[in-house]
Amino acid sequence: MNKNLLSYIICPECKKDELDIEIYASEYDSIGQGRIICKTCQTWYRIQNGILDLLPLSLRNVKRYEVFAREHNLFFQKQDSCGEEQKLTQIHFFAKGTDAYEQEVTNSPYFVALDKLVFECWIERNLKSGSLVLDVGCGTGRQTLPLIQRGIQVIGLDISEEMLLLSRKKIKSMGLLKHVDFILCDAEEIPLKNITFDGCAITGALHHVSRPDVVVQKVASMIADKGVFYSYDPHMSPARFIYDFIMKFWKLYDEEASDSPLFTEKQLIEMLHEAGIKCKTKISTYLPPHFFYFFNQQNNVKLLKLTDRIFGSIPFVRNFGGMVIVEGRKVDC
Repeated sequence: MNKNLLSYIICPECKKDELDIEIYASEYDSIGQGRIICKTCQTWYRIQNGILDLLPLSLRNVKRYEVFAREHNLFFQKQDSCGEEQKLTQIHFFAKGTDAYEQEVTNSPYFVALDKLVFECWIERNLKSGSLVLDVGCGTGRQTLPLIQRGIQVIGLDISEEMLLLSRKKIKSMGLLKHVDFILCDAEEIPLKNITFDGCAITGALHHVSRPDVVVQKVASMIADKGVFYSYDPHMSPARFIYDFIMKFWKLYDEEASDSPLFTEKQLIEMLHEAGIKCKTKISTYLPPHFFYFFNQQNNVKLLKLTDRIFGSIPFVRNFGGMVIVEGRKVDC
């Protein structure tokens, strides 16, 4: 955790920003071990392995706090996790499946091609070295990496500590930790001040939360006027049943999504409009992701680009794509 992150955060419990910090171990210019203490409500939050845990009390990992407290001779009052069942289920799901997610999703030939074709082009058009970007649902760093490799400063958020640990490990091995901070938190209650980010990316994360409109409203309040927004999530395509059928015989990955994991363009446009973000959408992916396992990365990008261009230009067929991509910009207040 970089020391200047303290000036950005608020207490998840009382929403105040009067915070103290205790440092137990440092790594170069960052904090490896420590805790943040709220002066108002006296709740404290651990910093461990360079990651700041700002989960609300109802979602925090009690066992990890007990071990941390014993290690540093701290008082810790045990409180059982009693948060929303869907969020606790996701925490447990990703705790067990981080390595599988890295292999099956982050390194998926399809997602690698999609990010290369769409996300990295969005970065090049809209951001520059030194920009500050919020990466919501950053997982194992699939979108974090191309951002920080361009000198962009990132604050990455995720509900899974295991995912953040893997992401940080990869970025540390590349010597790029100075460009990123990771916070363990609930995306529906982001514990950050409205610090005017230059942009926000929510890639494949909105369909995991139970209240995507709340997440969008929150991140919109944190983007500077004319700041940029990017997201993609599964599209409510009439051809979705084909993908579901193929997945029964060739499962690419397991997923723990929300009860409503598919979006229409209209839903997303209205959601962002209400949050003050003017946006445009694009439908992508007209072939099942399985097709991309037969080609190399360069050819996969060409295949995705070609099929998007052809099928996306046909009015009725256009709606059959499996992914809806959103690019937006916050309008002046």
